[in-house]
Amino acid sequence: KGSIVGLDRFFDYTIRQYGVMMFKSNGNQGTSSTPYSTSPGNGYNMTCTGCYNAGKSADWADDKMASYSSYRNPVEGHEKPEVASPGDSIISTYRTSSPWVGTFGGTSSASPLTAGTATLMATVDMAIATRPEVVKSLLMASAWHNVEGDPVLSDKDGAGGVHTTAACTAVGEKQWELHKLTAASFTGGTFERTILCQAGDETRVVGLWFSVANSARTTDVLQMDLDLVVLDPAQNVVASSASSKNPFEIVSFVPWMTGPYTLRFQNQRFNNPDERLA
Repeated sequence: KGSIVGLDRFFDYTIRQYGVMMFKSNGNQGTSSTPYSTSPGNGYNMTCTGCYNAGKSADWADDKMASYSSYRNPVEGHEKPEVASPGDSIISTYRTSSPWVGTFGGTSSASPLTAGTATLMATVDMAIATRPEVVKSLLMASAWHNVEGDPVLSDKDGAGGVHTTAACTAVGEKQWELHKLTAASFTGGTFERTILCQAGDETRVVGLWFSVANSARTTDVLQMDLDLVVLDPAQNVVASSASSKNPFEIVSFVPWMTGPYTLRFQNQRFNNPDERLA
């Protein structure tokens, strides 16, 4: 736990090389002296899920993170978990005799709910089933249920609680793009896209890419680093995110006016011939 090892590199390689969706429980070390995320989820490309208790109130006010849910990032410094899902007292078919069902708890019961959401997303548009960068970015962008800490990104729930309806709606409304970037994609060191925003409608944007792990499972490197700045129609900065450790940038803002907003990705590092950006 707590660092990238060979098994993490194997999964990072598999996800990028073969375009498959893979998910990992973040670990149940939260109450220990070493509450780190656990392998094989310590890599950059796996989607890790923390666990929270769904209090069942209509406004989610009594939802809270499970104390055992791991939250300390790997020593490499990137954010784990990326999202959180309900995991306490989940009813499941797991017994070997009648009545066949029982309750199960832990990040191992939260992670399958994240995977299930991704599966439902793929039924809305099968094109994303082989585009794991898109799946992960949409899971994070739509996870606006803030269980704890900072509402954009925090230690224990990452980007927030997975919101299946919001994620599937984002897929159905084609609120995603996938670009294959080269050095020529950047003009003056920036790559820009424009999105239409509605005044007063809270907006979240995620830009996400994958690491490059070699087939021998000895290295796992982020070959690209982009910072994200959001500009309003008057070209004023309304949100920004700059991390050298994460393979993503995430922002949240409330547009003050309706119109085209610019997503400006600033090239800090680009060491590969090409990279995909979701």
